[in-house]
Amino acid sequence: MRRQNLPSKKVVPIHNNPNNAASKIQAIYRGRKTRDGSTNTKVNAISGLIPSMRTELINLRNRVAILEGSNNNGNTFKVQEDGMHNPKLDIENSMNDIDIPDNEYALSGSMWDVVILLGTRSVGMVGTVYSTLLLFMNVGIQFVFCYIVLANFTAETFDDNAILGFRSWRRNIAHSSDFMEGISEVSLASRICNNDSGLELSGSQAVSHEWLSSYLNGNGSLMCILTVTMWLLTVLKEISSIISFWRAFCLLPRSNKTVLSIEGNSFDEISQTRFILVLFTTICRVAVVTSLGYAGTAWLANTVSVTDLILNAVALEFVLCVDEIIFEALAPFRLKAVVDNFASSPMPLPPVRDWKGIDPESMSLFITLVIITLSVWQLMVIPFEYRLKLADDALCAGELDFVYTVGKTGVPAWSESLPYKDADGHEKKAQSYGTGDWTVKGHSLHKKDRERLGFGSSIIDKLVEGYGSTRVPESGLCGDSIFFERVNQTTATPFCDIGVCEVTFCEAQYFAGLIDIYGNILQPFSDDDLYCCTAVQIKTPNIKGGRLSLSGFQSETNSNTMDIWNPGCTDILGELVPYDPSQDNLVLPFSNLFAGRIGDALGGVCGICPFHLPFCDPVLNQCTNISCALLEPYCLEDSTIGLHARQFCPITCGCSDPSNQLILTSSDYGCPATCDHYMYYDNAVAAKSCEDEPVGSNLSLAYVNEITRISSDWPSFWRDQWATAIVPYLLNYGCNALPLMASNPTIPMDFCEEGYSFWSVKSMAYICPVSCGCSTEMKLGCPSKCSINTTV
Repeated sequence: MRRQNLPSKKVVPIHNNPNNAASKIQAIYRGRKTRDGSTNTKVNAISGLIPSMRTELINLRNRVAILEGSNNNGNTFKVQEDGMHNPKLDIENSMNDIDIPDNEYALSGSMWDVVILLGTRSVGMVGTVYSTLLLFMNVGIQFVFCYIVLANFTAETFDDNAILGFRSWRRNIAHSSDFMEGISEVSLASRICNNDSGLELSGSQAVSHEWLSSYLNGNGSLMCILTVTMWLLTVLKEISSIISFWRAFCLLPRSNKTVLSIEGNSFDEISQTRFILVLFTTICRVAVVTSLGYAGTAWLANTVSVTDLILNAVALEFVLCVDEIIFEALAPFRLKAVVDNFASSPMPLPPVRDWKGIDPESMSLFITLVIITLSVWQLMVIPFEYRLKLADDALCAGELDFVYTVGKTGVPAWSESLPYKDADGHEKKAQSYGTGDWTVKGHSLHKKDRERLGFGSSIIDKLVEGYGSTRVPESGLCGDSIFFERVNQTTATPFCDIGVCEVTFCEAQYFAGLIDIYGNILQPFSDDDLYCCTAVQIKTPNIKGGRLSLSGFQSETNSNTMDIWNPGCTDILGELVPYDPSQDNLVLPFSNLFAGRIGDALGGVCGICPFHLPFCDPVLNQCTNISCALLEPYCLEDSTIGLHARQFCPITCGCSDPSNQLILTSSDYGCPATCDHYMYYDNAVAAKSCEDEPVGSNLSLAYVNEITRISSDWPSFWRDQWATAIVPYLLNYGCNALPLMASNPTIPMDFCEEGYSFWSVKSMAYICPVSCGCSTEMKLGCPSKCSINTTV
């Protein structure tokens, strides 16, 4: 025992005096003679030294009392006549003089501590081997746990890919009319963000929103830092234990071999080999603790669920205590007894120097805790909370109450949906706990997100921002770009022009204010005007209704979609110039939508291009003009871009020319149904003679080659069953093959009737009018000269 704030005085160590009783007992125990030449047995010799030990103990206590001199208040200790200190004589000082335990380290029930005992006689040879295996198991388990935590649990829960995935879900799924609640007409996005319990899909997004709301609205960051602090305290406790163990171990004398004390519960000397072994295991222990400390902190800092924070912290402490669990569960009884025996005789530690009750070790650990905690808050928790806000913005920021569909032209159409209502029938506005900014401008995600957006996705993006909405903002101003803020020129105050994003405004700007009759740009749209008017162009009056409602566009087919978009079978892509009948260049006010869709189909990612430069060049990724000449190479393809080429440029693609090599002329493949009544078509059938083309003619070979080329992409069953069987007939017999194929039950196609089979290709009546019976019945494609004496 020692007293607090004792004066520093040099005292000769008692164990260095060869004449005292302790030295004599040690010499007797080691088998050496004492200085007085006694040759008695060890037991008798030790028994004879007991009186002298008592005397030395009394002298030692007297020396301690004399050396201490006085306490902190200057009160001198009073000593009896025999030199012993009597507490009753200075009881008035007892409240100010507190005994402080010696600074010691006692071995604990841990696989890390037992390494100091391995190889001793007390543990035994087999016990040493077994305990070594347990030690390796302990190291392995803790390192594996550490690796798993580092590899799987420290990554950001909502990284860039996750947030971009949420934004993609918002554009493609959350506002799609396919996933709208049919009866209430509420969008999936609104249901998710209002925590609808009846969701039938998008479960992962619903769970993510629940986590985000709980964290951002429930002091999740505060709970996180408190949990991290408690975990760091646990780690620092372990580090403090390691430091104490090492300092106590380093005080043990070293020699060539390890020597135990007489009682067998402490070390008198340790060997160099044992020192190196303990040093190595201590380094491993430090590596495990620091790795777990970092991995656990990163795991807790990236935990979204508030309820999981406590569970994760408890799990980490469990991993940190694996050494104690293994010792208690698997260590042999003898090893446990040896540890308990050694624990009764703790290893001394260097004296602790304190200043007014504070010692350097405790203060350094506290400062370390504060520095690490603040660093974790600044470098992990705050950035993580910001990413959670971005994730919540991706799910629920912006406009929620709209749905859209994509027609057969590939251009989206949208309509405002109904607000979400709670169980009492009251409208409920979802609350976003993020930044409230869907655009993520100023963040690296903004660039990554925009690099992925084509024309269609950009339109939905602007609808989420609120462009095209007619709902009055609650604040009276435009808020998040839902309306355009204007400045009153008289009062110089901002106001929200609710009517600026309406059809009349956009049409007036488009037809009068921007482009003259020669197509020259007088006043380009601003970005806000462009986004707003593009949204107005594709807005439908309601969700359910007639042909021009959202459900009408949703039920479009390739056959009837051109009845609205291109009823005259004209090329509708090109520069914005007045219609010239001789050039067939009618460019409709919505041709920019078709140009944008073509850019999407070709892989362009320019976003929404201005009206006067509506096409996104997929090579340069910049907005430019478009003409049907650009689509001509795709006219023969049975693909998305081929479909749009025939829809928007039927004249260029040959939909109205029966002599063209194009065989995909039906409305199922994009050609407007009116093309077979167009003047080019009528002129061609009027000029053709009512005779079959000979075998191997240009028209016949072109037709056969197109069948071969298009069917090359078919599944092998279809290709082998029909196309491969048809081609030899046509090549070898020409028009004479048509009656043979019509009578063959394995070829379910009538090439004299367009659309009379599973494959609606162009009728061969133009090429083979005689074989198709045009002289008896006029069919689509039959030359007009066959109409004499013919029933139409």
